[in-house]
Amino acid sequence: MASGPFPILFITATRIGDAVLSSGLIKRLHDEIPNARFTIVAGPAAAPLFAEVPNLDRVIVMQKAKSGGHWFDLWRETRKRRWGLVVDLRGSGLTRFLRTRRRAVHRKSAEPVHKVLEAARLLKIEDEPAAPFLFTSPDTEAYAAELVAGEGPILALAPAANWIGKTWPVERFSQVAMRLVRGDGPLRGGRLMVVGGRAT
Repeated sequence: MASGPFPILFITATRIGDAVLSSGLIKRLHDEIPNARFTIVAGPAAAPLFAEVPNLDRVIVMQKAKSGGHWFDLWRETRKRRWGLVVDLRGSGLTRFLRTRRRAVHRKSAEPVHKVLEAARLLKIEDEPAAPFLFTSPDTEAYAAELVAGEGPILALAPAANWIGKTWPVERFSQVAMRLVRGDGPLRGGRLMVVGGRAT
């Protein structure tokens, strides 16, 4: 492999959960390509997850536009660079119009498959899928430690979803939480942490 920078355009999911599940690919590429330089494309909710990736050139926040205009905007921002690799987890047609040595583009599976395995197939590493991994700084880790400081286990609940078909009734979350942290529940004496994006 050439000794100069190896620019990678990594187009990940819009939603936080899907972006996390595919994040292990970035770690794998970072570990296996020492001269990799990353440009990561993500939706507004997921973009902050990648702010601390090593060898990061930039994070492009892709705001959805009418009639797919966001893809044209992304093409204008990325077309002038010659990429070493383009990884497109969105399965867009954009990669066909970019100069790159290699492409890894998501293709919908004929049958349901776990998102981690689905992502691994892009790099042909399904025999050893990359587990989710987020790079963090000491400052981020210190902030996280502050958030969870205190006594007792933490039960984290994410009671919202991006569409109604994935949404569980709030009262069900409440019932499960009470069973787990009260009385003789497995997390008795525990604390409750509710998590979610700003839009949920």
